[in-house]
Amino acid sequence: MKYEKKILLEGEAFDKQVLKRKKFGLKPDLRNLKKNLNFYNNPWREPQFFNIQWMKIINDVIQACSRNNRKKKILEVGCGTGFLSLELARKGHKVLGVDISNISIDEAKRYLKKKKNENLKLSYKVGDINNIKFREKFDVLIFYRSLHHFKNISNLLKKLSKNLNPKSTIIICEPLRKNFEKINSIISLILRLSLSTWIPIEKKIPKKINYNFFVKQQKKIQMEYKYLSKKNKFKQSPMDNSTDDPQKVLLNVKKYFKIKKLRFYDAFIDKLIGGLRGKQRFLIAKLLKEFDNYLIKENIAKGTTLYIEAEKK
Repeated sequence: MKYEKKILLEGEAFDKQVLKRKKFGLKPDLRNLKKNLNFYNNPWREPQFFNIQWMKIINDVIQACSRNNRKKKILEVGCGTGFLSLELARKGHKVLGVDISNISIDEAKRYLKKKKNENLKLSYKVGDINNIKFREKFDVLIFYRSLHHFKNISNLLKKLSKNLNPKSTIIICEPLRKNFEKINSIISLILRLSLSTWIPIEKKIPKKINYNFFVKQQKKIQMEYKYLSKKNKFKQSPMDNSTDDPQKVLLNVKKYFKIKKLRFYDAFIDKLIGGLRGKQRFLIAKLLKEFDNYLIKENIAKGTTLYIEAEKK
């Protein structure tokens, strides 16, 4: 499929996703998170799940942008409906959010109008970042769960680095599924089977439990986490997982930037935490989040989310 056609379908895929979430009543504002039971295993389901899973990373992004107490010009690539761009603008930064999805940008602009009393230096632009020419230069470049939708990241980073001021910062937070290995899927499997989740226990555990049951279920989870399917039903868009290798990302980032901070998260937690049920679900969520961090730190399982802060060379 030609790139022009693929990028068009990419935008349309996210248009549909945003329309669906709009029907759910999801607002692109971290300060207006509410319980949303339309999500069955997504951290957006309840604010407590979202905070446990994502707020540390989001706060790291905000702190990285706010170093030296200087207001920055920030470019967020793949901003979606703008929840991160909005929060950065609230910190006094001048932010431009870019996305390929027309409806995402429409929703971001619509919500921004409701916040006009906040006098934010925030704007949005729809378009393919590979073809946009910028007249201004930025102090911070952010890819928050968007870089994995690009295949030729070397050319992209080279192009955008030219639009950055000296000593500028790049922040990358990406799900990279090559790191999801067999041990990750086995841990995910036993926890999903044992815990109270969106699937009732009696439906998860058959009367006949044997070796073949575990083999089949492990492969199923492996496909789900790595977004592998003959029908691609697990993919959210045509260009999803165009880049899934952390080493490839690191290699290309190092061409133009000096890495200052590097961390991995999410050995298994990202597709489980929002699916927890029961009165003690938030306590269990905190336990599992720290267990996830422990597995990665002890090199028992690899993290599938890569977080990078780097400085332009």
